[in-house]
Formats: sequence, structure tokens, C-alpha cells
Amino acid sequence: MNTSITQKEMYQTIIQGLAALGACIGSFFAGPLAKIGRWKCLIFTNIFVIVGSILCLVPKEISFNFYIFVIGIFIFGISSGSFSVFCTIYINEMAPLEIKGSAGAITQISVTFGSLIPFAISLIWF
Repeated sequence: MNTSITQKEMYQTIIQGLAALGACIGSFFAGPLAKIGRWKCLIFTNIFVIVGSILCLVPKEISFNFYIFVIGIFIFGISSGSFSVFCTIYINEMAPLEIKGSAGAITQISVTFGSLIPFAISLIWF
């Protein structure tokens, strides 16, 4: 795809923004959904990962369609936001009482750095 720098930056901004928006929406709805069971929610969220991954990979293999790719990124963002909530709750429920606080803190720090590192790499790379 032969695009100018401004189009490339616009595409990058849209992709990063929709991934973050999807993560916000996913984490917002994850709290009420967690009442049906953390394990069931983790399994259900895997469906979003699979659908988002397929939507991101298929346009590249067939012919690049930016809109399908963006929808895949948004769905993948929803799953990552949901996972950040469900995993934290699940780990805190399963951890022994002695390390419950540490397990929750390490999980949240890992989620935060997992979000920070790709944004930092994209600033350096692009």
C-alpha cells in the first residue's frame, strides 16, 4: 500500500485509539459479567480473541481491507480489557491468603506495563 506519511499516521492513530476504546468498553462491562462466574467469563472472552485475531489476519492474506482490520482490533481490545478484569479477580480468588495482596498488585502492574510497552515501541518505531 503506497500511502503518504499523513495517511500512515492517521491509520496508526485510528488503530491505537480503537484498541484502547475497546479495552475501556471491555473492562467496563467485565465487572457485572463476572457475577456469572470468572472461569466461564474467561472462556467466553476467548471467543473475542479468536474472532478479533481472524478479522486481523484475513484481510492481510486475501487483500488488505482497513475497515475489517479495524473491527478486528476493536474486538481484540474488548477482549484485552475484559481479560485484565477477569484475570485479576480470578487470581485474587485463587491465591492463598498470605499472598493475596501481592498477587493482585503484581497482576495489575503486569497489565499496566503490558499496555505501556506497545505504545512506547510504536512511538520509537514510527
